[in-house]
Amino acid sequence: KCPGEYHPWTSWTPCSSTCGSGFKQRSRIRIEGSSNEPLHCTQETVSCIANIRSCDITKSEAE
Repeated sequence: KCPGEYHPWTSWTPCSSTCGSGFKQRSRIRIEGSSNEPLHCTQETVSCIANIRSCDITKSEAE
Protein backbone atom coordinates (compact mmCIF):
# COMPACT_ATOMS: atom_id res chain seq x y z
CA LYS A 1 0.00 0.00 0.00
CA CYS A 2 1.19 3.50 -0.80
CA PRO A 3 1.26 6.06 2.01
CA GLY A 4 -0.33 9.49 1.62
CA GLU A 5 -2.55 10.97 -1.05
CA TYR A 6 -1.73 11.19 -4.74
CA HIS A 7 -2.94 13.11 -7.75
CA PRO A 8 -4.76 10.93 -10.31
CA TRP A 9 -2.75 8.72 -12.64
CA THR A 10 -1.78 10.29 -15.97
CA SER A 11 -2.99 8.75 -19.20
CA TRP A 12 -1.02 5.78 -20.49
CA THR A 13 1.83 6.56 -22.87
CA PRO A 14 1.58 5.00 -26.34
CA CYS A 15 2.96 1.49 -26.66
CA SER A 16 6.75 1.63 -27.08
CA SER A 17 6.60 -0.68 -30.08
CA THR A 18 4.82 -0.22 -33.40
CA CYS A 19 4.71 -3.96 -34.00
CA GLY A 20 4.89 -6.88 -31.62
CA SER A 21 5.21 -6.46 -27.87
CA GLY A 22 6.41 -3.39 -25.98
CA PHE A 23 5.50 -1.47 -22.84
CA LYS A 24 3.51 1.57 -21.80
CA GLN A 25 3.68 3.68 -18.65
CA ARG A 26 1.69 6.07 -16.53
CA SER A 27 2.66 8.08 -13.48
CA ARG A 28 1.28 10.16 -10.64
CA ILE A 29 2.61 12.66 -8.11
CA ARG A 30 2.11 12.62 -4.37
CA ILE A 31 -0.01 15.57 -3.24
CA GLU A 32 2.19 16.37 -0.27
CA GLY A 33 5.53 15.31 0.74
CA SER A 34 8.44 13.18 0.18
CA SER A 35 10.23 12.10 -2.94
CA ASN A 36 11.11 8.83 -1.20
CA GLU A 37 7.94 6.93 -2.12
CA PRO A 38 8.42 3.42 -3.45
CA LEU A 39 8.55 3.51 -7.26
CA HIS A 40 5.39 1.39 -7.56
CA CYS A 41 3.49 4.22 -5.85
CA THR A 42 4.39 6.83 -8.46
CA GLN A 43 5.03 4.87 -11.65
CA GLU A 44 3.34 1.90 -13.26
CA THR A 45 4.60 -0.01 -16.30
CA VAL A 46 2.72 -2.74 -18.12
CA SER A 47 3.36 -4.73 -21.25
CA CYS A 48 1.32 -4.05 -24.37
CA ILE A 49 0.85 -5.42 -27.83
CA ALA A 50 0.96 -2.87 -30.64
CA ASN A 51 -1.79 -2.60 -33.24
CA ILE A 52 0.36 -4.63 -35.63
CA ARG A 53 1.03 -7.86 -33.76
CA SER A 54 3.92 -9.02 -35.93
CA CYS A 55 6.20 -7.42 -38.48
CA ASP A 56 6.66 -9.37 -41.65
CA ILE A 57 8.98 -6.87 -43.30
CA THR A 58 12.75 -6.88 -43.38
CA LYS A 59 14.88 -4.04 -42.06
CA SER A 60 15.79 -2.95 -45.60
CA GLU A 61 12.10 -2.79 -46.57
CA ALA A 62 11.42 -0.54 -43.60
CA GLU A 63 14.15 1.93 -44.54
